[in-house]
Amino acid sequence: MNSRADTTDVASESSPTTTRRRLLAASGSLGVAGLSGCLGRVARATTNTGAAPALYYTGDASSEDTVTDGDGTARVYGVGHADIRHIPSTVSGGSGLLSAEIELDGWATSTSTKAQDYNSSRSNKPRTRRGDDDSDDDGLPDGKEELYEYLDGEPTIGERFTVSLPDARLPGNRGAVADELTPQRLLDYFTGEPNSDRCAENANSRALLVHRDIACRNLLSATLEEDKSKTRKVAVFTTSGGVVVTGATPEAKQAERMVLVSEDGTASTLETLDSWGDERVTGAVGVTPTLVCPMSVTPADCPSPMPALFYVRRIRHDDQYLYTGGWVVDDGALYENTATLLVGEAPNEVIGLTPSDIERSATELRSIIRRRRRGRSAKDATVLLSRYDAEADTLPDGVHSVCGTDGGGYWRVQSKEALASGTGDCDDTDPSPTPTSVVTALDAPILHLVETSELSNEVKFKAGAELSKAVN
Repeated sequence: MNSRADTTDVASESSPTTTRRRLLAASGSLGVAGLSGCLGRVARATTNTGAAPALYYTGDASSEDTVTDGDGTARVYGVGHADIRHIPSTVSGGSGLLSAEIELDGWATSTSTKAQDYNSSRSNKPRTRRGDDDSDDDGLPDGKEELYEYLDGEPTIGERFTVSLPDARLPGNRGAVADELTPQRLLDYFTGEPNSDRCAENANSRALLVHRDIACRNLLSATLEEDKSKTRKVAVFTTSGGVVVTGATPEAKQAERMVLVSEDGTASTLETLDSWGDERVTGAVGVTPTLVCPMSVTPADCPSPMPALFYVRRIRHDDQYLYTGGWVVDDGALYENTATLLVGEAPNEVIGLTPSDIERSATELRSIIRRRRRGRSAKDATVLLSRYDAEADTLPDGVHSVCGTDGGGYWRVQSKEALASGTGDCDDTDPSPTPTSVVTALDAPILHLVETSELSNEVKFKAGAELSKAVN
């Protein structure tokens, strides 16, 4: 009895202490776990997690227009309807029980530019380099016949894309979309084989976990590779009204492997790709410089790679980041007496369109857009193949003349042979044939769906699709 009583007494005396210890331990665990959950709730309450589709505006051109100017025929290649995808992502940060994670909305749009008779509609001869073999005397370098045959048909000569993600930031500087999606990381997502083993790199120690379509390089129809042959670089030319970037032979003095370029004419070479550079803010839009570099691009229906110029920049609008750019064929690497010119005169305009705007007719919607954009170019995100005209409204003020004191600079840098001649393919006394150019705008307007916080993803998708149908 006494033994049982003693045991009972000891138990009754120790129970309150044991209970308090357990309660304190449990309370501590719940408190830390609650703090972790609280960080996530605070993040969702204090930062933007929503996004909406955005896409380039093609302008007044149809999928392909042929226009006649004073110097011959020009071809205007528009884009097709946009491929619109919902790409939810995740941003996380911190460590252990003090970590936080939030789900993010995200959208991606992409369009392609196709051309009819891109090769046969011109008088330019295929570009050959010293040492190139032409065993069958067909005027084409050995190994390139399939590519030029592809260009004779309906080739894809460019693509554009825009990825929309919220400007999401975790409390206490634990993680942010802007810090994670650097130029280097974006290039990694666009170069290489689709669905490769590199997809797994997205999930390893990443504060920003992007959607598989981005991580696995499935956004564009073409496969992009860095120019490992190192046969092309880029050259920047400042004008009184903007900037021109073109492909270049590595032997050109001003040629660089890649550049960050702004429409005010400033350009810088890159030691690292961990920053987008300073934003230029105009109204409610913040725009970084544009990264431009040569690429080797293989469209889905193309039998071999083609030289191209890749460009991308980051734009801040409506509490979101728009990562926007594309690629276009590097014409000067393929043909003589021509050059691809990426041009700009000011930061991209971002035209916000509400769901009620998109419900209007296509004619009314285009009228709204025209009133809100600059007047320099009626071609916007199109690709223009034409004889070069320094006075064309598709070019910024102050571009090089065909000949003269600038020595045909855009064409001179295209090849070693043109450099050696001193003036490219230009002759003041006999400017025939006039050099051609392939022009596309770095500063093309971007249409962004706004006032969407109360809309479902299904409604956003339909609104984006209707917008693309109405304007492209």
